[in-house]
Amino acid sequence: MIETFLFILFAATVSPEEYEIVVYEEYEATAYSCEGITDEAQRLMNCPNGITTSGTKPGKKTAACSRDMLGRSVHILELDEVRKCEDTGGAIGPGEIDLYAVDISAALRFGRQKISVTII
Repeated sequence: MIETFLFILFAATVSPEEYEIVVYEEYEATAYSCEGITDEAQRLMNCPNGITTSGTKPGKKTAACSRDMLGRSVHILELDEVRKCEDTGGAIGPGEIDLYAVDISAALRFGRQKISVTII
């Protein structure tokens, strides 16, 4: 189930006409990496060819998203990061995201988390 959150961002000197409304949705997040993999099965699952679906090499701003999100950018509230959906995963559906990590150990430590995401 996707939950939606509304955040109204404003400063004391901003008039009501200038409020910015940002909608965050709750996503199920996991992490993956191509770095530090020693097991062939892990390599095939995480990085079968080392290239994202969009044809780039994955990096710290890469996310794997559902196909309809490919090419879009997202802001992750808890990490205060912007990631680009450059990759897809076979099991990633709406409301799910897979974040690229610096190495496989960091990806495993990240585990599975609920995060707040807005599409930019």
